[in-house]
Amino acid sequence: MKIKAHLWLIPLTVLGLVMISCSENDNQDPDPVEPSAPSKYFIAAENNDGTYFIAVDSLTGGITTTSGNGIEDPNSYTHYAYNGTDAVLAISYRQGNPAVGRIFGLDELGLLSEIGAGFQMTAGFSSLGPFENYLVATRRTTFSDETQGQNFYFIDLENDAAISDKQLATYGILGDTLDCQLVGVVDAGDGTFLSAAEVIDGDVDDCYMLKLDGDANVVTVLNDDRIGRALGQFRSARYSLIANDDEGNTFVFANPIGGTKKGAALKINQGETDFDDSYYFNIQDLADDFTFRKVWHLTGKYFLLEFYNELEPSSNTPATQYGIVNMDTKSFNWVTGIPSIEDIDNVGWPYAGDDLVYLPITTVDSNPVVYVVDPETASAYAGVEIESATGIGGLAKLTY
Repeated sequence: MKIKAHLWLIPLTVLGLVMISCSENDNQDPDPVEPSAPSKYFIAAENNDGTYFIAVDSLTGGITTTSGNGIEDPNSYTHYAYNGTDAVLAISYRQGNPAVGRIFGLDELGLLSEIGAGFQMTAGFSSLGPFENYLVATRRTTFSDETQGQNFYFIDLENDAAISDKQLATYGILGDTLDCQLVGVVDAGDGTFLSAAEVIDGDVDDCYMLKLDGDANVVTVLNDDRIGRALGQFRSARYSLIANDDEGNTFVFANPIGGTKKGAALKINQGETDFDDSYYFNIQDLADDFTFRKVWHLTGKYFLLEFYNELEPSSNTPATQYGIVNMDTKSFNWVTGIPSIEDIDNVGWPYAGDDLVYLPITTVDSNPVVYVVDPETASAYAGVEIESATGIGGLAKLTY
């Protein structure tokens, strides 16, 4: 099966009706408007028996259930990722152990089905993101000669999710005595991708980015000391804090635990090989001094940030509060209409599309609910509810 690749977190375009003015040639047909592809929404619902992969018509309301529904899997998964609307990847972070995953899509009848066989990444992974027709998963690893560096798994979405791997020796890339690990992947749009570098046992108050080609060769090293390292943390896990807008500009967010720099964002303009010296956005001051750990592009210049629940967090601190930033106006709003952090039991990976963001939240003693958020107002309301579930791991939109 060939999976058509799209850009990461780019919402499906909605085609409007075109008004055609009268002319002398009334018989001339207007240009045909291609209809939108039929679609369904993917829900990874969780309970004590494992994960239930479910397809529903809408996330904005109603009730669904795991009972006798969907594809049952005894395993649980920590990350959900997609590169367009043809497939969604479920993968489990297992620290240094092999990572296992599955890929799902809709068949020609619109039924949820697995694409290919489940796979295993023997070197594991710590973060992943889109590049051309691939999802790229990466992790620092030890090579056969006992040296350390970065491993990249390229999951080919145009070839039945076939996996190839490539390696990068990282010692000395940032300086003669510096080593690093890479976190996050975003497509630079010119046959290269960007990844944030974390200096091993180094200063967190410095931001390094690497631009790499499709063979994992370093093209450019970018550095800026206006922000700290661009990654989020939960225990040993690392989360990407880099994301593209609709025009392909890359925004680099940073708010490192233990650093002295404000939580802020810089910009790499599409096609450029350095940071934009004129752009700096101090987010932390607008967010009541809270620290963020994850970011997702929503639509246009809107991005969603996930914040730690405490003002002075550790890497074990829960993060279940959310805010939306406009990177053009440099404005910030807390998301309203979702449960309080005291009531939230767990959250899942959101989905951004249809000019909305869908945020899965489970409260204590209640069924999981997908909250529907308007990026412009940062206001939310309760959408679909999942019965016989204890959580929602992730969401996606799939077309067929």
